[in-house]
Amino acid sequence: MSEDLEEEKRSTARRWAKREKHIERVIQNTAGMYGDLQGLIGSSMQSIPLLESGETKALEEQPKDDEEVPF
Repeated sequence: MSEDLEEEKRSTARRWAKREKHIERVIQNTAGMYGDLQGLIGSSMQSIPLLESGETKALEEQPKDDEEVPF
């Protein structure tokens, strides 16, 4: 049972790492697209403060209401 539990932990950790990478890519691509659009449209585009300040890490760290805390 202990070995099964350890394998399940490793498997879960791999899935979480994969999801984290996907989320990071989405945030980076969104920030890049925002910058591209801002360059094309200019000042008439509505601003998104977190994307303008370059604080994409702050977007990743915002807690979700249904998010469980890993142990």
